[in-house]
Amino acid sequence: MKREKQPEKIRQGIKMLLDKYGQYINLSSVAMSKLREATKSEVPDPKALECAHKEIYKLLENDQFPRFRRSKLYLEFLEQLLPRSYAERWMTSFDALLGNQVGRHHFRQFLFNVHAEENLRFWESVIEFRQLKNKSIAMLNMSRTIQQQFLREGAHNEVFLPFGLRQRVEKKIREKNVDDTVFDEAVKHVEQILKNDPYVRFINSKEYNDLLAKLH
Repeated sequence: MKREKQPEKIRQGIKMLLDKYGQYINLSSVAMSKLREATKSEVPDPKALECAHKEIYKLLENDQFPRFRRSKLYLEFLEQLLPRSYAERWMTSFDALLGNQVGRHHFRQFLFNVHAEENLRFWESVIEFRQLKNKSIAMLNMSRTIQQQFLREGAHNEVFLPFGLRQRVEKKIREKNVDDTVFDEAVKHVEQILKNDPYVRFINSKEYNDLLAKLH
């Protein structure tokens, strides 16, 4: 429709989109208003579609795409591509295990079964946090979310850190002194916890051996 030049066809096309998908599209009131105005105008404003397109693209990029990458469908696809020789590296390299999405998925499943997945969830959240623009509002907001989910005393997914370490992290977040290093010390502590016991148990687990048996 972006290439369409005839106003009537543009108007009818937008109307069809709204009639068919309007109740499902997650657009701002501004973008939706522009689309509705375009259906009533003799010369629809091309920017009405551009505004909606940008919002939908951003939603796909920031929400649906990350969720797809964490989905069972995508992980099963990656698993089919994973060479057995690579998965065997996890026996001797904890970093290789954490650095592979399929490996983390199976490690997470193992940790879930032994009621200890919060440490890996925290680790993954911090990796995602570090990908945000440094010292941005988004980074500050996500640091608060991580604090509430994993560091707050009594949280459902509470990660147990030394008291002094927890205080240092909380102080930085409280004072808005947040950059991409704010969780570094906490992540190192969590990595050591994962490596000391759960990792060894996972490498010797039925889950890991079943995975190896499926790979070529």
